[in-house]
Amino acid sequence: MKVLVTTDVFPPDIGGPATFVPALATALAQRGHEVTVVTWSHLASHADDRRYAFRLERIRRWRSRTLRLARMLPRLLAHARRADVIFVNGLLFAAWLGNAIARRPMIAKVVGDLAWEYAQAHGIVDDLETFGRRRYRVSVEWRRRLQSAVLRRLDAVVVPSAYLAGLVRSWGVAPGRIHVIANALNPGGAPPQPSGRGDRNRRLVTVGRLTAHKRVDEIIEVLPALSGVDLLVIGDGPQRTALEAGARALGCERRVSHTRCWRRLPPASPSSRRLSAGRRSSCATVRVECWSLPGTPSGCARRSRRFWTMPLSVNGLGAEVTPCCWSATPCPRWSTQPKRC
Repeated sequence: MKVLVTTDVFPPDIGGPATFVPALATALAQRGHEVTVVTWSHLASHADDRRYAFRLERIRRWRSRTLRLARMLPRLLAHARRADVIFVNGLLFAAWLGNAIARRPMIAKVVGDLAWEYAQAHGIVDDLETFGRRRYRVSVEWRRRLQSAVLRRLDAVVVPSAYLAGLVRSWGVAPGRIHVIANALNPGGAPPQPSGRGDRNRRLVTVGRLTAHKRVDEIIEVLPALSGVDLLVIGDGPQRTALEAGARALGCERRVSHTRCWRRLPPASPSSRRLSAGRRSSCATVRVECWSLPGTPSGCARRSRRFWTMPLSVNGLGAEVTPCCWSATPCPRWSTQPKRC
């Protein structure tokens, strides 16, 4: 079978699709399928591209959205005509337009609300549940309606959780077309051991593409209240410059370090914790990567009216990890009340 996969994030960039798409495409290619991946990229090519078992086409991210789309659509149409099926994990609208003529079966993986993410990047601070109940300016509502219209026309929609399945149903997608497939762990060998030197401070590690709805700025804002805690931000994106400026404004720039590394989360020291402050229910990709590092606790921040927890991967037990960042009286302690996962 000839499979076309589209994504808007691919290594060396990091993010959920950058982890999932290479693994999926490789697994399909190993099963004898002919796989082509089309992605946005700030690079025309990368040294690691040759190691993939599938065909990869990178299309440069032009500053102009119009130029980007004009270059992307002909390539998507050409690949769609040769494909038997199209799997979308990013570039939903472009892939749908490119398939308007080819008319191949089309499946999309949905991990969030694209209209809500746009709204978050443009000053709207409502959480995902509130966003679903309210109406906003024309540019937001247009994206909301377009997303719903496209998804209703697809052959199938894959989501990683029952929560997201309910969200997609609320957009008018038929329940029979929605399939819940949880993100899975691909177990590897034992991770490298941390160096023998002891860390002077405890370390928070947050991983993901640096966009507004990931709320990394809120982690940085509470850092001055946590003595003896440093923050490592793994990832890149449009918010990086603003995050660096925010750290400087708070006087904690020496305690915040950035890296674009995407291959694997760094070896954990006994004083490391992995934290996400995103405003939606799934931190699944980071969670399963943390599970691949035995003994590495991970957690989601307590936010708003909901508390999304990520269990610790220690001897099969889970624990809520709350660095008290959003309490009335911040304190540098870790809450670890064990509970069975």
